[in-house]
Amino acid sequence: MKTFICCLLVVICYCHAHAQDTSKPASRSLKEIIVTAKKEVIRSDIDKLIYYAENDITSSAGDASDVLRKAPMITVDAEGNVSVRGNANPRILLNGKQSSLFLRNTADALKSIPAAEISRIEIITNPSARYDGEGSAGIINIITKKSFRQGMNGNMNFGVSNLRNNGSINLAVKKNNFLFYTNLNGNFSFMRKRPGSYEREDFVYQTTNRQESIVYDRRRGAGAMAGIDFNWNKYNQLRVSVGMNGSRDLQRGEMTGSVTGNNMARQHFTGSMEAPGNGTGTDYYLDYTRRFRAEDKMLSFSFLVNKNNGNPEYLSSLQFNHPDHFFSEKAYKKNRNTEITFQGDFSSTLGKGKMESGVKAIIRDFVNDFKVYNYDPLVQDLLLNPGRTNLFEFRQNVVAGYWQYLVSLSKTITVRAGARAELTTLNTLSGQLHQTPSVNTHYINLLPALAIAKNMGSGKQQIKLSYSKRLHRPGTGYLNPFISASDSYNRTQGNPYLQPEIVHSPELGYSLNQGDNFYGITFFYRVTKKVIDRYTTISPDTTMGNTQAAISVTTYDNIGTSRSWGVNLTSSVKVGENLSLRGNLNINTNDTRSPSDKYYFSSRSAGSTVLSGNVNATLRLKKGISLEGFFTARTPQRTIQGYGNGFTLFNTAIRKNILNDAASIGIILTEPFRKGTRMISERNSVQFYEYTRVLTPNRSIAANFSVNFGKLKTKPASKRIFNDDLK
Repeated sequence: MKTFICCLLVVICYCHAHAQDTSKPASRSLKEIIVTAKKEVIRSDIDKLIYYAENDITSSAGDASDVLRKAPMITVDAEGNVSVRGNANPRILLNGKQSSLFLRNTADALKSIPAAEISRIEIITNPSARYDGEGSAGIINIITKKSFRQGMNGNMNFGVSNLRNNGSINLAVKKNNFLFYTNLNGNFSFMRKRPGSYEREDFVYQTTNRQESIVYDRRRGAGAMAGIDFNWNKYNQLRVSVGMNGSRDLQRGEMTGSVTGNNMARQHFTGSMEAPGNGTGTDYYLDYTRRFRAEDKMLSFSFLVNKNNGNPEYLSSLQFNHPDHFFSEKAYKKNRNTEITFQGDFSSTLGKGKMESGVKAIIRDFVNDFKVYNYDPLVQDLLLNPGRTNLFEFRQNVVAGYWQYLVSLSKTITVRAGARAELTTLNTLSGQLHQTPSVNTHYINLLPALAIAKNMGSGKQQIKLSYSKRLHRPGTGYLNPFISASDSYNRTQGNPYLQPEIVHSPELGYSLNQGDNFYGITFFYRVTKKVIDRYTTISPDTTMGNTQAAISVTTYDNIGTSRSWGVNLTSSVKVGENLSLRGNLNINTNDTRSPSDKYYFSSRSAGSTVLSGNVNATLRLKKGISLEGFFTARTPQRTIQGYGNGFTLFNTAIRKNILNDAASIGIILTEPFRKGTRMISERNSVQFYEYTRVLTPNRSIAANFSVNFGKLKTKPASKRIFNDDLK
C-alpha cells in the first residue's frame, strides 16, 4: 500500500489526451457531431469532472462497475459497492435520468450494464440547482454510446470470461432530422464460490458463535431499449424512448458452526440457505423541447415513468446436534415499485448572463408484501408466521422548483449561482396486521448551490470554488421493518422512522491542461447531519429453542453528525508518443460523533483517515496493438462500530485493432496471482466483538470482441439540440 501511494504522489499522471470528444457532454451545441479518431480521457468543467471510457481496454469485457473503478474520485470495492470520496451515497443516473435498474440493488444494476456500452462518466460532486437535491455524495451520470451519423450505424460487443459474460448490439438509423436507435444487451455469470468465516463473542450472554460457510451465487440479466429523436424543424424536438430489463439471481449457502459459553455444553450445528430472486423493470421517457428565434431561449417538458417488480425469497435452516433442535424459515417478498416524474425547464438570456428555472414533481409508490413461514415441530412442516407477515407501503412525493444564473463577470471569471426548494411528503403504511404504526411526515429543504471559476494562462489553468447543500432520503431498504433471517443467528431489519441526511459541501479545485497532459487537485470539506448508519445489538434467542444463546439484530438510525475533509489528486501525462500514464489519489478523513449511548457503542466517536486511488498505464505499439495495466486500492474505513473493508485489485490487457480499425479483439487478465480479494471487517460495542472474512473470487481471464458498422464520416447536417435537463 505504501508503494502504491508513493507511485501516485510521484507519478501524478494522466492518460493519453485524445482529440476532441465526439459527443459534447451537457452542452447545447447546434452543430452535428463529427466523428473523430481520438478522444479526451479526462476533462474538467465548471460543475463536473468527465472521464471518457471508450478507449479503456481493460474494462471493455466487464461491466459498469469496472468502468467506475477507473474514474476519478470514485471507489468500487470487490462487491460492487460505490462511494465518492469516502461517501457511499451517490445518486447514479443513466443518460441523465433515473433508471428502473437502480430501483433495485445498485451493485447488481451496475453489473447489468456492459462496459462496452459506456461512452463517459460524469462525476458531479457539487451539482447546480438544476439537479435534484438527492445524493449526499453528489451525482454519477453514466452516459452510454449513441450515434448521430446519417444513415445506418451500429456496433456489437461481446465479452466472455470464467466469471461473467455479456454482449450488446446497438443500431441507429438517421435520416435527415429523424433518428431511430435501439439496444439489446444480456449478461450472465457462472456460479461463484465465496468461502467465509465468522466469529462473534457476546459479552452480555457470555457466548461465542463460530461459523464457516461457503456461498455460491450467479446472476443472469437482459435488457432492451428503443427510442426516436425527431426535429421537425430547427425550433421543435421530440424524444421518446422505452426500455425494459430483467434479471434472475440465485444464491446458495452451506454452513457449519458451534455455540459455546454461558454454562452450556458446546452446541454444533449445520445450516443451509437458498435465495432465488428475479426482477423486471420498464422505463418510459417523453421529452419535448421548444427553441425560439432568440437562440438562447428554450422551453422543455419531460415525463418519465420507472417501474420495477421483484420477487426475492429465501429458505434457511439450522440443525443442531440435539435432534429436537431444528430451525427452518422461508420468506417470500413481492416488491412493486413505481416512480413517476414530471419536469418543466426554461432558459433565456438575462442581462449579461443566462437564467435557468424549472419545476419538478416526483411521485413514488413502493409496495413490499412479505410472508414468513417457520417450521412447526408438531406438524413437522412450515406454517405461516402471522407476527412477521405484513404489507409495507412507502409513498413519497417530492415537489421542487429551482432558479439559477450563469454569468461571466470578466473574460476569465464565470459565476453560477442558484437555489432549489424541495417539499417532501412521506407516508409509510403497514397493512394486514398493522404491527408498525404508520408514519406521516413532510419537510421542506432549501438547497443553495454556488460555483465560481477563474481561467488563467489562456484557458489552460482553472481555479474553481463551489458549495452545495444536499440531502440523502432513506429508501425502502432502510425503512422496511421486515426482519430478514436468511442467516438465523444474524438478522436485519429497517427503521421506518429515519430522517434524511443533510450535507453541506464546500470545495476548492485547481486544474492545469497542457496539451496531452492534465493535472488536477481538489480540496473538500463535508458536514453531514443526521447521519444514517447501521448498528447492531444483541438479543436472546427466542426462536430456535435455545434461550441461552444469542442473536444479533442489525438496523439503521440517524446516529449523529459526521465531518470529513480531504484532497483528491487526478493527473495524466503522455510520455513520448506511445506511453500514457494516469493516476488518482483520494485522501479523506471522517469523524462521526453520536450524542446517544443507546447503540451500545464502545466509543461515541469514530475517526479515521482513508486512502484510495488507482494507477493506469497504456502503451500503444505498432499495427494497432495496445497494452494496458491497472491497479486500484483502498485502506480500511472506520465505522461507528468497527472497521469496513480495505481491498486491492489488479488487471492487465492487450487489444488489437483489426478490419481497418473498425473492430478490435482484446484479452483481459484480472488478479492472476491470487484467487480473489479477502474482504475483512471487524465490529465491536460494549455488547459484542465480531470478525468476518469473505473471499470474493475475481481471478479471471476474459476475451472481448467489438465491431462498428455503418458510415464512419458525416456530412454537414441540420441543427441539433442537446438536452441534459431531466435529472
